[in-house]
Amino acid sequence: MKKIRIILLVTLLLNITILNADTQLDLRKQNGYSYFTASTQCMNFSTDYTTVSGDNISTNASSNNQVYSTGSIFNLNNKFAFSTEVTTTLFPQRAYEQTSINGVLSQKNYADMMNNSLQGLGHYKFSDEHRVVFGSLYNISSWKRYKFIAPSGPESTSNVIEQRSMTLALQIGYWYEDYFLEDSKLHLSFRSLVGLPIWGTTENTSDDVVFSNRGGYNVDIVLNIGYPLYDNKEYGLMLGYSEINRDSAREGTIIVPKGNIQNTSIGLYVAF
Repeated sequence: MKKIRIILLVTLLLNITILNADTQLDLRKQNGYSYFTASTQCMNFSTDYTTVSGDNISTNASSNNQVYSTGSIFNLNNKFAFSTEVTTTLFPQRAYEQTSINGVLSQKNYADMMNNSLQGLGHYKFSDEHRVVFGSLYNISSWKRYKFIAPSGPESTSNVIEQRSMTLALQIGYWYEDYFLEDSKLHLSFRSLVGLPIWGTTENTSDDVVFSNRGGYNVDIVLNIGYPLYDNKEYGLMLGYSEINRDSAREGTIIVPKGNIQNTSIGLYVAF
């Protein structure tokens, strides 16, 4: 009789746990959810421009950084939703940059890149799964160069050059949000966005010129796959790719080169 009571008690506790997990899942489906992501990002930054005298100058740098994101999705009704996301590079890793003139290496240096962004998107639902999204992305980036080394010369540690950029871009794209196979707890989220800058400034500590409203475009692709595991929270894998392109600009004899940043990310997230 005692064994039967124990079995009944264990069965009851399991049913309560499963019911609570299902309730939390239903609430996330109905109301939305928040999440936190920690990822490793492989960044490649390159620039290219041609001087007044006709020389082509190009740079290339790469590094691996830890990037952190937090965001929320709010379901307003059966047709509209809203999402926000904040992303930051708290501790940038040192990148190794090379500068070439007409294809010949002329300088090496180290560099740190700090990147922070705030995104807000409105969702229009054709169905719960398929959505068109539109909104804005505000981005602040800082690129600090130091320890300049000529190919055959000594290292210079006295100079530190920092370039800072702020950009506001309009974004539009597609968002997929669903629990796979309808009755499964496996959560799949995918978004693909393109953006065009509508405002921006770029300045460099090596001169007093501020460049405004450089053209270009943004691309942002993210895939999340998760499953509720511990403490009724969803844990999953994040894969991402982003690209930022900015056009060259000139003020008198001072040029800010055309720039390209490509980021490939892999990380883990928790949703609640």
